[in-house]
Amino acid sequence: MITLKPISSYPDTTFVELCKLYVEAFPRDERRSVEGLKLTLQTPEMMFYVIESDGVTAGFSIAWKLSGFVYLEHFAVKPSMRGRGIGEQVMKIYADMFGHNIILEVEPDTDNLTHRRIEFYKRCGFDVVSKDYIQPKYEGSGDAMPLWIMASCTPSVVELERWICEVKSKVYGRG
Repeated sequence: MITLKPISSYPDTTFVELCKLYVEAFPRDERRSVEGLKLTLQTPEMMFYVIESDGVTAGFSIAWKLSGFVYLEHFAVKPSMRGRGIGEQVMKIYADMFGHNIILEVEPDTDNLTHRRIEFYKRCGFDVVSKDYIQPKYEGSGDAMPLWIMASCTPSVVELERWICEVKSKVYGRG
């Protein structure tokens, strides 16, 4: 059985364990520093979930509950736990918890890995809704990244723009 366990403060032994996966799973330009992540735990809109499979830590997800939608910032399953349907089950839990206004960023479809990731999200009910998005820099370091936006709904152009502005403001601290 898959469960999501929230973590809202540091120190937490599971959080410390999952920081290693966070650093390994996401390139530096696509994530905060671990210190920045610790500070972000204090943000009321941010939800850091430990993914457990039958009581065993399987991964984590970071989501932001914003104005009428949820932004899935990071999502990773431990390599040893992949291929068990955990990711799809987590996405179903998210849909049950938050409804269907969920958006996320993905790298453009340029190789086998990015193609598989996009296809995973499509199987979970997401579609590419923008290919013209630039992810802001994290913490003022690294490079801005050209990414795609996928959504579990079909937002209007105006609604998507509003959501992207809120993500840039609240998540990346860019007004």
